[in-house]
Amino acid sequence: MSAITGHTCTCEEQDILSLPACMGGLGFVNACESATPEFDASIKVTTPLVEKIERQNQVLPNLEDTRALQARARKDKDERLRKRLQDVKSSLLDRTRRAAELAAQNGASSWLTIIPVKDLQFTFNKPC
Repeated sequence: MSAITGHTCTCEEQDILSLPACMGGLGFVNACESATPEFDASIKVTTPLVEKIERQNQVLPNLEDTRALQARARKDKDERLRKRLQDVKSSLLDRTRRAAELAAQNGASSWLTIIPVKDLQFTFNKPC
């Protein structure tokens, strides 16, 4: 992260930066923390398909069941991220906590997550 930020980040800064943009971070994924839960979610969602493949059954799993498993995985991830956000906020100093809360407000991250479209003249860089 120091190559991106220009200075050596503290643990608190790394925690903030690892949060999704909608929660006030930059979405820098910490693979050590996210690998196991993401793997577990993948296993849960693909289990019906794997069972069909193992049985050599050519009928695909029920689409509604698959969508329900995907929705559950998203809900679990959202709950995990919200808990992580609370843990990060509780470890911050008041001033830093306030800045993190402001960064997590609705719309605050829109400039980070928008996709610039040149055809519609939505570009964020100045012409040279």
